[in-house]
Amino acid sequence: MKILKIGFGPKYTIRGVSGGILVAVLCIVGSLGLMSLSSNITHKKPAVEVKAIVICCSDPRLCMYKRIRELYGLLEEECFPIIVPGGPDPLANPELMCDECRAVKKHIDLILGKKISSIKTVIIAEHQNCACIEHYGFSDPDHGKTDFPAIKEYLSQRAPQLKQEMLYYSFSNREKGLVNPKPEFITIADE
Repeated sequence: MKILKIGFGPKYTIRGVSGGILVAVLCIVGSLGLMSLSSNITHKKPAVEVKAIVICCSDPRLCMYKRIRELYGLLEEECFPIIVPGGPDPLANPELMCDECRAVKKHIDLILGKKISSIKTVIIAEHQNCACIEHYGFSDPDHGKTDFPAIKEYLSQRAPQLKQEMLYYSFSNREKGLVNPKPEFITIADE
């Protein structure tokens, strides 16, 4: 009887099996596994096209990004999300915002500079009682609504081909954290 040692130490010793057959079986099984792995790598699923840029606040009370995707029937892969405190507000008030919030402008300019033809829409969402906006000194709980015209102008200058959807989420009961299920759709007349 031949003894074949695989690996190191006595616990990997196999007795009673011809070494040549065992090695051949291991090579075949191993190569099938590698072929299966390589086929998974080379046969990727077709890429999903990004359909919309979504700019919204990161306030966890509202979970706006999830609400927006559900409202428009978008898969996560079909969105380019820009989710920061204050959402799109830095596009209207960049001088008041911190560096992290102002990064929204950089992200927008970067993605628009790529000229991705599949992107047809930019969805902009503000909400009532935004803590970020309050932090920067705005006391009106509906201040976000007043920023839509400036946001529209900013985006129209950089990407006039994109359709702009403007949403405003409000609380039905702020103390309990209840959000109105449907947002208000904001329309701004072209000048």
